[in-house]
Amino acid sequence: MKYRTGFVTNSSSSSNVIMKIKSKPFAEFMKKAAEENRYIEAYVTIKNDEIEFNADELSIDEVGCVKSEKEIIPMLSEILYQISFDNVNLPNDKSMIDSIEYASYECVHSNWGEFADDDGNDFNIEGNFEYQKGKKVKYSTSKTMI
Repeated sequence: MKYRTGFVTNSSSSSNVIMKIKSKPFAEFMKKAAEENRYIEAYVTIKNDEIEFNADELSIDEVGCVKSEKEIIPMLSEILYQISFDNVNLPNDKSMIDSIEYASYECVHSNWGEFADDDGNDFNIEGNFEYQKGKKVKYSTSKTMI
């Protein structure tokens, strides 16, 4: 049997989001924002024209809510809003959407204790999407009890 000492809580929630985008205009936008120290750089990796966002504890209301390439920029804007020091606004125009060669999104959100579902069950929700230019978006979401 395990015993916990100190502060113990039986209720919590946690989340992790990984989003990757390959787009030259986005990469240039994020490099400029980094030079201006406008966001928490620990959450962002930029290599060539690829950007990876890897952040814990984001407040994304709908896990796996991206179902089309038109929804990628609003989701990315939400992630940037939560990791930025000021309001980093991405242009949500057709040219930016068209510049996306590849995008993927993975999110896991866990709830337990006080944050369990209405039946008192602890659970994980996972959402994924993958977009490749010229191909249909692959999307899935699932809920599992823990």
